[in-house]
Amino acid sequence: MRLLESSPAKWLTALFAALLAALVIGVPMDLEAQWLFTGITIIGAIVLSRSRTRKTTLALGILSVLVSTRYMFWRTTQTLEFGTPLEFLLGTGLYLAEIYAWVILLLGFLQTSWPLNRPVVEIEGEPDQWPFVDVFIPTYNESLSIVRNTVFAAMDMDYPADRFRVYILDDGRRPEFRAFARQVGCGYLTRPDNLHAKAGNLNAAMKKTDGELIAIFDCDHVPTRAFLQMTVGWFQKDAKLALMQTPHHFYSPDPAQRNLRTVDDLPGEGDLFYGNVQGGNDLWNAAFFCGSCAIIRREALQQTNGFAGETVTEDAHTALKLQRMGWSTAYISARLSAGLATERLVLHIGQRIRWARGMTQILRIDNPLLGPGLKWQQRLCYLNAMLHFQFPLPRIVFLTSPLAYLIFGQNIIHASASLIFAYAAPHLYCSMVSGARSQGGDRRPFWGEIYETILAFHLVPATVLTLFNPRKGKFNVTDKGSLLDRTYFDLGTVKPHLICIGLMLFGITLGVVKRVFFPHLFNIQTDTLLLNTAWASFSLIILLAAVSVARETRQAREHIRIETQLPVTIYMQDGHVFDATTIDLSMGGTAVALPQDVSLRDRTVTHISLPMGDEKLTIPVDTIRSDHGQAFLRFKPLDLTLSRHLVRAILGRADAWQPVAPPRPVSGLRSLWDIIVVDFTTLKRLFRLNRKERRSLKRERTHAAAAVAGKSAALLLAAITLMGLPQETRAQSAPAREASSAPPAGARQQRLSFRDLQIKTPIRLQGSRGEIGIPFGMRRNEVVTRANLTLNLAWSPAMLGDLSQLVVLLNGEVVRIIPLRPADAGGQAVTIPVNPALFLPGDNRLNLRLLGHYTRDCEDPFHSSLWANVSNVRSWFDLTVQTLPISPDLARLPGPFFDRNDNLPLRLPFVFAGTPGNSELEAAASIASWFGGMASYRGFSFKPLYNQLPQGNGIVFLLPNRPVAGLNMQVRGPAAAVIRNPRDSFGQLLVIMGRNTQELKLAAAAIASGRGVFGGAQMAFDNVRIPAYPRYSAPRWIATDRPVRLGELTSAYALQGLGLPPGPLSARFRITPDLFFWPRQGGRLELRYRYPTADWLDKRGSRLDLSINNQYLRTLPLSGGD
Repeated sequence: MRLLESSPAKWLTALFAALLAALVIGVPMDLEAQWLFTGITIIGAIVLSRSRTRKTTLALGILSVLVSTRYMFWRTTQTLEFGTPLEFLLGTGLYLAEIYAWVILLLGFLQTSWPLNRPVVEIEGEPDQWPFVDVFIPTYNESLSIVRNTVFAAMDMDYPADRFRVYILDDGRRPEFRAFARQVGCGYLTRPDNLHAKAGNLNAAMKKTDGELIAIFDCDHVPTRAFLQMTVGWFQKDAKLALMQTPHHFYSPDPAQRNLRTVDDLPGEGDLFYGNVQGGNDLWNAAFFCGSCAIIRREALQQTNGFAGETVTEDAHTALKLQRMGWSTAYISARLSAGLATERLVLHIGQRIRWARGMTQILRIDNPLLGPGLKWQQRLCYLNAMLHFQFPLPRIVFLTSPLAYLIFGQNIIHASASLIFAYAAPHLYCSMVSGARSQGGDRRPFWGEIYETILAFHLVPATVLTLFNPRKGKFNVTDKGSLLDRTYFDLGTVKPHLICIGLMLFGITLGVVKRVFFPHLFNIQTDTLLLNTAWASFSLIILLAAVSVARETRQAREHIRIETQLPVTIYMQDGHVFDATTIDLSMGGTAVALPQDVSLRDRTVTHISLPMGDEKLTIPVDTIRSDHGQAFLRFKPLDLTLSRHLVRAILGRADAWQPVAPPRPVSGLRSLWDIIVVDFTTLKRLFRLNRKERRSLKRERTHAAAAVAGKSAALLLAAITLMGLPQETRAQSAPAREASSAPPAGARQQRLSFRDLQIKTPIRLQGSRGEIGIPFGMRRNEVVTRANLTLNLAWSPAMLGDLSQLVVLLNGEVVRIIPLRPADAGGQAVTIPVNPALFLPGDNRLNLRLLGHYTRDCEDPFHSSLWANVSNVRSWFDLTVQTLPISPDLARLPGPFFDRNDNLPLRLPFVFAGTPGNSELEAAASIASWFGGMASYRGFSFKPLYNQLPQGNGIVFLLPNRPVAGLNMQVRGPAAAVIRNPRDSFGQLLVIMGRNTQELKLAAAAIASGRGVFGGAQMAFDNVRIPAYPRYSAPRWIATDRPVRLGELTSAYALQGLGLPPGPLSARFRITPDLFFWPRQGGRLELRYRYPTADWLDKRGSRLDLSINNQYLRTLPLSGGD
């Protein structure tokens, strides 16, 4: 290995590889030898594709480049012979199109061969010193309903409020936008003209602001709360970083996804670009600015005179200018925002026309191959992006080339059909396999051809004319958020495609007729006819799929539905309350999956509570309908405050758009079958064979008309009724309804990530027998009825797959043995069903044990190749937990209100009759200090509620003159009682009561200090005496008037270390906050320690390090008599 690392050896290896590649590319073969080469190549690609490592993906890419270059070398040297001018014209066009495809293949391989996958960097320093960020939201003619959500989400980002400012940049200069900005408290900027469109708008705003960083969001791109926290850190780490780009995720479907509903889980057209393409660009410091969802350093923009306005794609041109000035760009693949995709095909094409024109303008005006400041990798990455938009003419050539033989009888490739196929087969197969591997689930095989075919005929004028006149063209804003009242076929948009389909059918028919009926007039060779017919048939399949997208489906919903499962609380008009789970959510309503024992027949839902971080958002709803265990609810009109909270709860969640797992790749055959199904569906519609679908559409139109008629009749009846009412009539307020207890359920779903189980960092198991134990608890009154364990892990590809494994144990019982095969080492998510009987009340332990081997001979047990990583945030338990009813008893205190076996922070509501006075607050402080002291290791919160009982457990403070709704208890003195919660049959309430505030404080102090032996459902504290404690004698503070043994602070086993290395041994303690050491010698530690005396211990190389609060103190040797 050292020999290969030397410089001459590297040159010799490279020379040998180049000679071998030249032989593979340039050696000519006859038909038999070429077919043998084809078979070996395809078999080799199949064998390589069985491995899933990144190196194998790289090898497949190199193989694809080699066989494709061999094909192009053969085409160049042996097939360019033409007999007629028409043959020369058509043959040259096909050859140039193939040259273009080959260049794109080479550039694409360089660009996407090794995506960087940049991690997130934490922001450094105190929050009041974080970089100041100006958030720009440019708008021109978009509606306020779209812009409002983006503004709300931007203002609610988790960043110090005094360190960022949100601005609406309104090029439409609309008064309603100005009024909205003033109402919500954000900035509003305009300019006197619209010069240079979006770029000019941003440049004008730069002159009026002074933030160190500028975040830009298109007005339909809604950021999540975590956007700034996840992106700003890199600007601190890299002083030359000018741009941080994040993906453009769309929560509404694009035209292909919306109109081709027969294909399940079809990735969006842009997913590939925001996947491997941008990740590959980031490796070469060539990540593009995409106009939105990005942060830019102001200093860098000032050096380039702001955003580029010379082209209609100001974003990519701005990034190119920044990098010519020596600045860096970066890309993070986390989905930190989401926007609206183009709804209709014609709008989608118009947007792509602007992109194609702009990239062609940059190619002509500021060619990346010319000019200073770029590395060769950056030049090629930018070149690939600009050449990509020159695909229209080559795509049309590939679609129509078989017509040269089928209609005109011209042989545009001077070779036999069998030899053409022998050379083209490995080129096409290896390109498809390599592309599928590098693109993963972001782009399915053959769908790239469909997307290009949709656009090709419309982009030809934009690209060709711009090549000759790059200064022509203007910026246009893509319309979004529109509705469609009916389903229709957009004939005008796909007219060129239909003409091309007609030509294909005519060509195939004509070729067959020539061969069958007129072989004496036309020299039609059977193999050549079959090759061109198969080629034309494939073009037909692609063209039909492209035409299918033009069937615009009805879009009557004003708000886009987002499929997500979130826990919600449903409030009924009759007072019942129960938990449910959302099926989908939108800004206008939600669909909810109801518990099995709940029916909404003849009942009405009035409110729904959504999770919003540590809080809940309760909003009023109307019940639209309920059937099959589902309820469909519509949100009532909300004020600005509730609307802002709703955006935060639905669109602004930090994990709102992050996928649970990457999209699953689809095989080429499955993808081709999906396309054929789309084609047959379109043909059925064309010949009106879709009777079932037409009946369904007719029912939809009938229901829609009936709904409109019903609304009109209701409004008319209401008007007549109001006209007939006497003037004195007034609406009467409805009497208050008594809340009844919720139907008993007792079961709940719970997800516990490893981070929830106090594993704060990703787990790394090392060595031949690395192991970690993860302790967790189960409450005494709960049992697990169903459990799944999900592990997201990766491991060393150097380990032997047949010997290495990860053993998963729960409480000493083996749950699953996972083989660690090198093919899957790059990452795997494993879901393991767990027997619920293995979960025990009280303490439990999950163990992950790595049994790793890298050789079959003697091995180093601590070798660097023996490792496995397990994610702490993407690994979790999914549990179904059944709560068992228990009788109220004070003897169980602090249970069931606090259970040390709980894994999550303590959430215990405190209930008051109204705004508490000072004495009530003192009583609450006593109880809070007691529970908080017990739960301090995992966190706690005590949310106040006023005259409202919570679900689950809670603490109630009761005075005779301040009753709490739902409680009817007699107060006869200082006392405490445990009762069942009227709102939740599985919850209990601890009621602290007294006839006056002094007795209330006495009862609270008695509970908190543990005065007396508690028992029974209720207990009085009339004669309880609360002792007075001397100074500095709080039970949790370390004593300062005597020596304190470490054994008083922690258990004995915590001061014993096992293994190599044994890990840190910690003794935690608290001291009074006003304790200062004077003079400066501080405290004194007397330490006695023991260690093994065996011969294997290297005492010289071993030591004991001491530190306090992460500050190093001293090193003690393992020798001598200390």
